[in-house]
Amino acid sequence: MAEHYQIKFLNNSNETLTPQELADVIQQTDTLKHIRGNFLDYVLENELVIQIIIENYMLHKKSKLKGVFRTNILNKASLNKKIEILLAIINEKKALSSKDLKSLKS
Repeated sequence: MAEHYQIKFLNNSNETLTPQELADVIQQTDTLKHIRGNFLDYVLENELVIQIIIENYMLHKKSKLKGVFRTNILNKASLNKKIEILLAIINEKKALSSKDLKSLKS
């Protein structure tokens, strides 16, 4: 089992790391940055898809108000609020069974 090291802020500490500990911290930090970046990309992509669904449901595809709607409503709404709106749309359209809607909510 691999050992885990806490990330130490060397500037604020008298502790030093062994070369192996330092290499492990650098490697783990790089891995965490990569994972964080992928996670943020995934969240942003999902938010964009949610935004498109809301926009398409609320406005006709030829509407000239899409920019106004996007700027003044969607861009000011939190991700949680966009999810609430999406769930309300799905519920209103009866697009999913109760079981599937409950699963999506969770």
